[in-house]
This record gives sequence, structure tokens and C-alpha cells, in this order.
Amino acid sequence: MFEVVQNQIGLKGADRYDALFGELTDFIDLKSGGVDEKALRLMLATLYIHHFTKEPPISLWMRGCPAWMCAALETVCDRQVRGHSAGFLAVNARATTKPAVFFSRYAEQMFFNINIARRALDVMVALTQGHMEWSPLNRKLDQIGTEVTSPFVWDGRVTFLCGAGARMNEYEHKIYRRAWPVAENTFVEVSYDLIKAPEGRVIDLIGEAMEAAPTMGRLILNVLDRGFRESHKARKPEGLFDSVLWLTRVVAAFRAPGFDPVALGVRAVRLAMAHASMMGKEEADSEDVTLARKVILDAIPEASRKIAAALPLDGYFTHHQISRVAKVRPKESEQALDTLFQNDCVFRTYARGEGEMYTVSPEMQQALLIGL
Repeated sequence: MFEVVQNQIGLKGADRYDALFGELTDFIDLKSGGVDEKALRLMLATLYIHHFTKEPPISLWMRGCPAWMCAALETVCDRQVRGHSAGFLAVNARATTKPAVFFSRYAEQMFFNINIARRALDVMVALTQGHMEWSPLNRKLDQIGTEVTSPFVWDGRVTFLCGAGARMNEYEHKIYRRAWPVAENTFVEVSYDLIKAPEGRVIDLIGEAMEAAPTMGRLILNVLDRGFRESHKARKPEGLFDSVLWLTRVVAAFRAPGFDPVALGVRAVRLAMAHASMMGKEEADSEDVTLARKVILDAIPEASRKIAAALPLDGYFTHHQISRVAKVRPKESEQALDTLFQNDCVFRTYARGEGEMYTVSPEMQQALLIGL
């Protein structure tokens, strides 16, 4: 049986964090075959902001979060939110009298109905922003009796961690695209990249990881290090995040007009700086920059990410060619390229016999070169 022991009492600052984080990741590797460490660090950074600072909390929408990680987070968070209607979310808020971390394991299930999704996201945004004025809409929609969801005003501090599946069916995607703009300027999207388990051990490791989830939760609390946490704030060197902040304008080219790239950049840097502070660093460094970069690039929708990866560095191309390379529907590639054109990321021309053709702008070429 693996014993959870804080055996780094003599260590301080970055050495202590590295030892505790290494203990966590070694156990995860043993029980599950591995996890996306950048996504894990960002989750720890948002918990750090919630528990150890007075800054506005940053809530995460975690796409592809493994089931065993979700089970571990259920042991870490203050309240598990098992329903997705707006009324149910409001009841959870009303029952919360102190700063709390809410965890929703199947957050994407709200996208089976546009009205439910929009109203639920409205409530989640209000919770993360610290103020909500609630009035029930009707019993049928919220599926909770009006005697429970009577009108009230709530003020508090909540951080939301939402585990969301990596895959939705076409109808759910349609609802998601229509509802998500309600929350896209509030939540930070984090994608967990799939770590392939050793061949032949996939099923065994899934079972082992689920059984070990409570221990993983305790190790996560160890990394947060509440009993030994020192008040510390890392410095931000001038110009450190300039290159990744430039990428926000490229990301905005893939999003709807209401998307706020400045807010995305601010949250990305705040999470990176929280990670540096949590590690006990004197100042943020390139490791923290990679976390800010992940936050920014994870804001690109899945289909658009495939299209971005398919764009050639030079020469002319059609949306049909991009559709084939990216393996997306022609309509999706056409819409994405049109949005990029409107944001001056690609230029458009017409060639006899070829029709509409595109080439990337110098700025977009730079983004592709540095790994967009």
C-alpha cells in the first residue's frame, strides 16, 4: 500500500515543490501510465490562486480530463456539482457560505439542450465572478421545485473545475458552439493530451488508476502544501510573455467576434505567474511561459486547431486542399479561412481554373513557425 507522507520538511521553495510534484507524477505514472503534466500544473495553479491569494479566481473547463483524475478531484474540491440545470447550480451556491472549489465531473452533459446550456453557463459565470441574482425560470426547465429555488442574491468566491469529455456528438457540438460564447471570456479552456499507456496494459491501468484516485487526491493536496505554504510572489521579468501574448490575436481569428483575446492573455499570464509563485521561484521563467502558451493555444477550437496545423508556410492553397489535409468538412475549412482572411491572417486571391485561393500573411507565417 502506497503511504502518503510529507517527507520534504527540510526543503523549501522550488526544491520542496519539485519533490512534492515528483511524488505526485511518479504515482500517477505508476497507476495510470502518465498524464499531461502541463494541464496538471495549470489545475494546481488555479487551486493555488483560490486558496493562497486574494486575486479573482480562475475557473477551468478541462477537456479530455481522465476519469481517474476527475475521481481524484472529487476528493480535493469542496463541493461536487452532480447536476447541470441552472436551478441545481443555484441551490449549490445558496448552500455555500465560504470560498469554495466546485467540481463538475460531466459538465458537457448540459449541451443536450440550448436553453438549459445557456442558462446553466450564465449561472456558472455569475458564480465565478462572485455575484448572482437568482430567480427561478420554471419548474420544468430547472427540474427543481420553486420552493427550493426562491429568488435570492448571492455574493461569494467560487472556483469551478469542470471535467468535460473530449468527444461530443454532432448535435452536442452544435449546441456547444451556440451556448459557449456565454462563458468563453470567463473560463480558461485546458485540454488534457492523451498519454498512451503501455501496450497491453490499458484496461488494467484504467482500473488501477480509478482505485488509486483517493491517494492521488491526497498527493494533490500535498503539492498545494497548505501546512507549509509560505507567502511568496514571483517577479515577472519585463517582456517575458511578449511572444505568447502575440498569439492571442491569432487565436481570436478562430473565434466568434465576441471573443476577448486580451482577457485570454491576462488569464494565461496570471496562471503562469501563480505557478511560478507556487514553486517558490524568485521570478517566472521559460517553464511558466510554456504554461501561458498552452492556455492560449487551447482556446483554439478542435476543428480549427486541425486547420491551423494544415496551413502551409508558403505558397497558395484552396480550402478543399486544407479540408483534405486537416480531415475536416469543406464547409468548416471554408468558414475558418474566411475568418482568418477577415482578421488579416491570410490573403485571398483568385486563379483561373482554381477559383478562390489563399496564402498566409507574414505574421501568420511567424505563428506557424513557432509552433501554432
